[in-house]
Amino acid sequence: MFAGSAGRATTIFPFEPSPPTAFFSSHRVRGATPAASVSFPSRFAITPRSNAFSPPSSRWATRLDDLTAPIVRTLRESGERSITIAPETGSDRLRRVINKTVTNDEILESAELIFASGIENLKLYYMIGLPTETDDDLVAIRDLTLEMRERMVKHARSRGQLGRIVGSVNPLIPKPGTAFQWLSMEDPSVTDRKIKRLRSLMAGIDNVYFNIKSERHSYYQALLSLGDRRVAPAIEVAERNGQNWRAAVAETGVDADFYLFRDRSRDAAHPWDIIDGGLKSAFFRSELAKAMNEEWTLPPKRQQENARLLPIIQS
Repeated sequence: MFAGSAGRATTIFPFEPSPPTAFFSSHRVRGATPAASVSFPSRFAITPRSNAFSPPSSRWATRLDDLTAPIVRTLRESGERSITIAPETGSDRLRRVINKTVTNDEILESAELIFASGIENLKLYYMIGLPTETDDDLVAIRDLTLEMRERMVKHARSRGQLGRIVGSVNPLIPKPGTAFQWLSMEDPSVTDRKIKRLRSLMAGIDNVYFNIKSERHSYYQALLSLGDRRVAPAIEVAERNGQNWRAAVAETGVDADFYLFRDRSRDAAHPWDIIDGGLKSAFFRSELAKAMNEEWTLPPKRQQENARLLPIIQS
């Protein structure tokens, strides 16, 4: 998923690269942070004139609504065969809960643009275990993916070669410094039922492949996210034993369930409150209330950042 060489995939994430070197702006998912953040120095501007991406090992990040025909055409001409986008959910309703303002219609427009350009493959990132999620939201993941597949098939006919759609689904891990920092992880039995349901929904669809991570896969990631200083001994043991987290937790007696599944809604303080991220607890409380009411919070300075940066790409 790196830009710059033929056959490699370009990744499009819904997050805000760090200024001032960020090439595009975005906003954070309300209750989660991405696995990695990147920046793209302006000297590596992507332009049709240069038809080049430098450095080759840099991951390219932007928002779906920044994806334009000139950008996709340049990607295609540079040898890209796959693009990754992150719908996060299958429904507009649940996307409002996580403050992601893109809609299904916009996602489908982007898929149309991608496949019409000649790019054959699409990778999708979804989450499950989000607050207020229902079975209808799981069905919506299937339905949205099927609509993207229809666009893939339509444009593949003229080439005589059908690409594929690969979906990656991960359980939500509440993260510090977000609106969901007071929430516990979803009960593992509930998550497992959702995983089985989604696998059933996606089974047997030609050229669509889904990798759905189990709750157990996220268990120790969540421990690192939500734990305090008492988790430190387990980290030290895991470093020595080849990252066998199950053994490390057992050896040190860390009560992982305490950090992952207890109700933190009434906690007056968190271990990470010693870090000043520039936003107060009251803001996150307000964001959590908006999430439960399915209200968007528009990212600040979005329009002026786009006005400054996008002409570099489209000139």
